[in-house]
Amino acid sequence: MLTNGNILRLYVCLVFLYLHTSFARGYLLEYDKAIIEDAQLKTHELIRKYGLKAEVHKVYTKDGFVLTAHRIPRPGGQPVLLLHGLEDSSATWVMMGPEQGLGYLLFERGYDVWMLNSRGNTYSRKHLRLHPFMSQFWDFSFHEVGIYDLTASIDYVLGKTNFKKLHYIGHSQGTTSFLALGSDRPAYMKKIKAMHALAPPAFFDNLGSPIAKALAPYARSIYFPLLESARTFLFPMTISPS
Repeated sequence: MLTNGNILRLYVCLVFLYLHTSFARGYLLEYDKAIIEDAQLKTHELIRKYGLKAEVHKVYTKDGFVLTAHRIPRPGGQPVLLLHGLEDSSATWVMMGPEQGLGYLLFERGYDVWMLNSRGNTYSRKHLRLHPFMSQFWDFSFHEVGIYDLTASIDYVLGKTNFKKLHYIGHSQGTTSFLALGSDRPAYMKKIKAMHALAPPAFFDNLGSPIAKALAPYARSIYFPLLESARTFLFPMTISPS
């Protein structure tokens, strides 16, 4: 019989199995030196390595987060704002190199490219009042990314470029956050020329993975205890919400 405890243990075993096979595969495969070099560079450094200008911008949200946006500037070009998916960063748009990276391809086609980093990722881990060791810092979801991060970033980009509308490209969670924005802040849709959704998740009714289907009924009982255990282990000095 599948109890919550057994499901949790199964989930942890699957995670460790995945990590173990990933590490083993990393030792067995040999990578090109250029790939290893690129992996050590930050987004703006990677862009500059391939001969393009890169800018780093700070965007302040109404709830105090300090976000980083990377730009491949083309003054006068139509601005396009890109937002990555879950556990990703702006690097996702340029890490494939000038021949395949979407950020480069958009720039070559005349766009002014802005690549946002949502709250909590490696480039946007600052807050005016909170520290990442505080649990309140992490009390957000794709909803806050939509109504705070995207609103601030859209206004910032339009203010810097003097355009009235921009194109938006989101991947995975980057599309979910945009849907939350459109639902809660419909006035912002007037500032969007077109929205382009890459792998957009909106509903979880048609999951194809057998493992995901088996774990779905137990999601809350698995996720939250596991998250709390990980937080306590990684950040033992975390301040709990009052």
